[in-house]
Amino acid sequence: MRERLQPSYMLRFYIYGLSALLAVSLFYLQGADYAGWEFLGFADGVARLDKLGLPHAILHYFKSSRSIVCWNGTNSILFSLGPALLHRLYPSILWGHIWNFALTLGGCLLTTRFLRCSRPVFFGAVLLSPPLISYSLVAYPYASCALPFGFAISFVLSDWVKRRHLTTLILDVLVWALIFELSLHCYELGKTVFTVPIIAAISIRSLPALRRIVWLASGLTFLWYIHSLQQQNIAHALSSVQLTPEIILGGISQVFSKIFIERYVDLPILTTTAFIALFFVKRQRWFWRLLLLSQAGLLVMGGMHGDFYLRPRRALLFLFISALFSAWTWRDLGKKTRVAALMIFAVGHLYSLASIVGFYRGPEQLVSLPFTHSQADFKIDRSLIKDTLNLQRQIQAEPERHYLLYGYEDYSENSTDPHALPERLFLGLAPSDLAKLQIISSYPCRYSCVPSITREQFVDQIPQLVPPYRISVYKSHLNANFMQRYFNNATFQRMDWDLENFDSYQISAWSPPAAVELPLSKEVGCADGEIGVFSRRLDSPCLLTWVDLNKAQMTTPAEARNWPISSMSDSPETFLFSGVLKTPAAGVLHFNGTVDDEVVVFLNGAVVFESLGPKAETPFSFSVKVPSTLNLLQVLYRNSDGVGVLKLDIEEPGITVKRCETGVQ
Repeated sequence: MRERLQPSYMLRFYIYGLSALLAVSLFYLQGADYAGWEFLGFADGVARLDKLGLPHAILHYFKSSRSIVCWNGTNSILFSLGPALLHRLYPSILWGHIWNFALTLGGCLLTTRFLRCSRPVFFGAVLLSPPLISYSLVAYPYASCALPFGFAISFVLSDWVKRRHLTTLILDVLVWALIFELSLHCYELGKTVFTVPIIAAISIRSLPALRRIVWLASGLTFLWYIHSLQQQNIAHALSSVQLTPEIILGGISQVFSKIFIERYVDLPILTTTAFIALFFVKRQRWFWRLLLLSQAGLLVMGGMHGDFYLRPRRALLFLFISALFSAWTWRDLGKKTRVAALMIFAVGHLYSLASIVGFYRGPEQLVSLPFTHSQADFKIDRSLIKDTLNLQRQIQAEPERHYLLYGYEDYSENSTDPHALPERLFLGLAPSDLAKLQIISSYPCRYSCVPSITREQFVDQIPQLVPPYRISVYKSHLNANFMQRYFNNATFQRMDWDLENFDSYQISAWSPPAAVELPLSKEVGCADGEIGVFSRRLDSPCLLTWVDLNKAQMTTPAEARNWPISSMSDSPETFLFSGVLKTPAAGVLHFNGTVDDEVVVFLNGAVVFESLGPKAETPFSFSVKVPSTLNLLQVLYRNSDGVGVLKLDIEEPGITVKRCETGVQ
C-alpha cells in the first residue's frame, strides 16, 4: 500500500533537485544584498551574549517577547541567541540565514513526518509559490510562523486524539503551552496558532469531550493573552477592524486582486490548487476547511485595512497551510486525479520559474529576492552595502584605530526600514578587527544594541586621541561641517576608499580648533519689530515661528533625510523653531541653554551645536563666531517622552531676535 501511495523515485528526484537548485541559485544571485532587518536579532544576540552571559540573555529575550512595538529577531530567544551561539563557535555574518533556513526546513520535515503526508508533494506545492521559497532564504524569520502551526496541526491530527487518560489531559496542557510559547518567539502571524485548537475542538469528531473542552479553553486563553498585548500587530489587527458588509467585501476584493490579477502577493497557482483540493479531501475535511478559511480571513482583514497592508510576507502562513493541505490530500486522490494534479504542478513550476527569471532579467529592484517586496520596508540600499564592504576591507587592512561617525539617529537607520550598517560591521569583522573600530552613535540602541559611544563622548575624547587614526563621517545635514568644527587646526589627509556615503580622513596631528567662520545668511523674509532674546519652554508661549514636524508634510525620503533627528520614539514631539539674529558687529556669541531631550542648533544653515539622545533636563553652552549681518537661526527640538524643556539664551547684550514669518527655511 505504501509503495502505491508514494510518488515515484523520478518525481522525488525532480522535486528535490529543483528545490535544491532554486535555493542555491537564489542565495548565490542575492550576493551581499541583504536587507537591514535581517541582522538585528543576530547582532543583538551576539552583543547581549557577550555583555550578559547566556542565562541573563535568555531572561532578557523572554521578557522582550512580551513587550514589543514592531516584532523582529530581537524579540525572540530562538532567532537572537541561536545564530549568536553559532557565531561564537565560528564567526560568520551568514549564521542568521543558515539558522532560519535550517529551522524552516527542519520544521517542514518534522511536520510532514508527523502527519505522514507526501514530502515530494509538499515541496512540489512550495515550488508553486515564490514567496515561500524566498522567505525561507532570508535571515529575518518571516517563515518561522510555520513552526508553531506545523507542530500544532501535527498534534491535533495525530493518533493521540482518541486517548482518554488523565495523563493525556496534562500532556495536552503542556503541549499547548509549549506551542504557544514558541509562537511568541516567531514571526507575528504564528501567534494566530490559537485557531488550531479551537478549530480542532469544533471539527474533530473522535476527540473525547473532556479533551475537547481543554483544547477549546487553551485556544481561547491564548487568544485573550494575545489580545491583551495591545502593542503587537496581531492584537491590533484583531481589535481595530469594523466588520461592516461594505468593508468585508472591499477586503475580499483587495485580496483577490492582489493574488489573481496583480500577482503582487503571490502567483495564483498554489491558492487555486488548495481550493480545488477542498473538494477532494476525505480525512478531517472540516478541520482543513475551517483552518484555510481562518487564514484566508486574516488576509481579508489585511485587505480591509487597505491594500497597503497586503504584502507577500503576510500571506506566508496561508501559503504554508495551502502547501501542507495539498500534501495531506494526496492520499485521498485516485490515480487519474493524481496525474491531473501532477500536470497542474508542472505548469505551475514553469510559471513560477518564469516569474523568478523575469525578476532578475527586469529592471534592478529595491529588494534582492523575488516577492520580498513591501510598500514600507525590507528594501536594500546597494550604495550603503558597498560602503560597508569597503569600510570592512579598510579596517581589516590597516592597523590604525577607525572612528565611524554614523548612528541610529541617521535617516538610513530609521525605525521603519533600518539598513543596519553598524550591525553588518559588528558581525562581519573578526574580534581583532572589531577592536579597531569605534562606532559613534547618539542612540545606543534602535531595536538591536551594538557597542558604541555618543557624539558628545567622542568630542570629549578628541583631545586625548593619539594620531594617527582614521575617521569616516557619514554625509548628512548633521555632519556637514563636523570636520570644520573639530578638526580645523588638525593635519589630515582625505582618503579615497570609493565610498559614496562617507568622507574618510587620516588624522596625523591634532590641535584645538579655532572659532568657526559661519557662512553669510541667505536673504529671508521677516516681520518688522524686535521681540527680544529667544527663550522657549514647551509650557509657555512660543516667541519664534515654529513648525510641528509631526504634522508637517515631508512626503519623500529625500525630504525626511535632510532632518538630522530620526524618528526613534513611538510618539515624539518634534519642532523646528526659526528666527533671525541681528548682530550689530562681527564677533563671538555665547549661547546657554537647557534641554530635555534633544536639540540641534543651526546658524545660517550650518550646525553649531547638537545634543542627541534621550536625557533628563540638562544644561548646555557653546560659542560661535558670527558675521555682522542678519543670521538665520533654526533650532530643531525633539521631546521623547514626558514633559519636554527647551531654553536657549544669548549672553551678549544688544543681540536681538526678529520674528520670521516664512516658516521652515
